[in-house]
Amino acid sequence: MKFMKRKGHIILMFIGFLISGLALLGGVSADAPPHNEPSTIEAAVNVGQTAAVFIPAPVEQTVSADESNQAFQLTSVNGISLNDTKKTIVEKKGKPLSITKDPYMPELETYEYPQMKVGFSDGTVDFVEISAAAGIIQIDDTPIPSTIEDIKKALGEPDYVAEDGIVFQRKDALLKLFIDSVTLKLSSIDYYQISDT
Repeated sequence: MKFMKRKGHIILMFIGFLISGLALLGGVSADAPPHNEPSTIEAAVNVGQTAAVFIPAPVEQTVSADESNQAFQLTSVNGISLNDTKKTIVEKKGKPLSITKDPYMPELETYEYPQMKVGFSDGTVDFVEISAAAGIIQIDDTPIPSTIEDIKKALGEPDYVAEDGIVFQRKDALLKLFIDSVTLKLSSIDYYQISDT
């Protein structure tokens, strides 16, 4: 009988040690203070990353952010540079589906193409807007799937995290991924230049 009681105490002690050990190794008790949750955009930026398990990629497949910065300078998106004119865009992309003039600023004009808009200011490209539904974006003549993960893989970590998306900068050129705050999915991509004003 005494042996059974001792055995019961030993089992209870073992279970107590086991639970204590799990708590020390990262278990969370009900009394633990809540973690600061990342913003929805920060969560989208970290898509595909996990803190639980890290398996390094083979060295030959690893590309650092610095190498990505050197590989992609944002000189063009979908074959369009920020120095192009209306004439060069029509030569490259053909006649637009529609042309919209800004009613308040006549120097601003937008050419609409399938899943892409090209805005002009005084006859020169001001911005390029690409729908996420396009599926592929060409950055510096390299086709890349238009997903947050694939663009981050190509360009490295974003230079800025905004309320409505993330931004990559190369000199004066910017590529902004607009991210839906509810679905955390890519909604559109804008390519534009830092304003001088």
